[in-house]
Amino acid sequence: MTIHVVKPGALSTLQDLGRFGYQRYGVIVDGAMDEWAHRVANLLVGNRETEATLEITLIGPSLAFDEPAVVAICGADLSPRIGDRDVPMDRPVRLSAGSVLEFGRRRAGCRAYLAVKGGYAVAPVMGSKSTYLRGGFGGFEGRALRKGDMIAIGEAADHSTGNAIEADDAPFIAPASPSIARTRSTGAEIQSVRVVQGPQWPLFADAAQRAFTTAEFVLTPSSDRMGYRLEGTKLVTREPIEMISEGVSFGTIQVPPDGNPIILMADCQTTGGYPKIAQAVSVDLPLLAQMMPGQKMRFELIPLDVAQQLYLEREREFGRILESTTARES
Repeated sequence: MTIHVVKPGALSTLQDLGRFGYQRYGVIVDGAMDEWAHRVANLLVGNRETEATLEITLIGPSLAFDEPAVVAICGADLSPRIGDRDVPMDRPVRLSAGSVLEFGRRRAGCRAYLAVKGGYAVAPVMGSKSTYLRGGFGGFEGRALRKGDMIAIGEAADHSTGNAIEADDAPFIAPASPSIARTRSTGAEIQSVRVVQGPQWPLFADAAQRAFTTAEFVLTPSSDRMGYRLEGTKLVTREPIEMISEGVSFGTIQVPPDGNPIILMADCQTTGGYPKIAQAVSVDLPLLAQMMPGQKMRFELIPLDVAQQLYLEREREFGRILESTTARES
């Protein structure tokens, strides 16, 4: 089976959970910006969570399916439809041969994730199908989709269709779990992002520490998969700092000399030389992934053990969703 790209959308790239084990060589991790939406989309169609999904940013593509397929869309609501019929989010959808999946206006969020049962048949690079745009490798020919591309779909490991049930006139079947869509933008004027102290937290002035946890910061248009640039109260250190570059990761919050923090995102570099005031907790990274330029955020400082508990609870929640979908299949 192949998918024909009729229109590419603004930025549509294949992403999985990332390219690990090569950071010491300067190779970045990459991977889905919204890990939760990516994992659940795969789960819903019966794929392993490590399979690649199509990460769709803001303006979605038009995709023609030459054979029947089972898909799921999680994350941002970009008005998916087939013809004049809306495609529901957060559940498996059976498509007939010849279906053209399109996207319309953005209703909520920023990034949608399209999983196809069987996965996208592209060759892994260093163990990952994630696209590294700046490096020009991984994913589909190391780039975003273009008009006319033909993407092969792999053979499903079994004959199940996630938790979809066949019906002649209603391909959209299974109800969504309420917890699946929890990372989509809430529409709140100010988003709360939980963080733990970074290694250079003590080096920031008392006023900067207070401002970091009480002031509002705005996500600027100069933001992408590499990093989110924020504007707000300037954060200054107690005295000038010269640092040797240290390791950084998705969610690290650095403060360059201009005092405006930068949140490093999925395509971040492997090391950085700016002081790290904080680290966004992993369970809130999907929330950040769905934010739009112009949105405001406020940081909430929490202890490390609380962040670890939040992570474990998220994994238990994922396990519960896995159990519920497996039960519906049987």
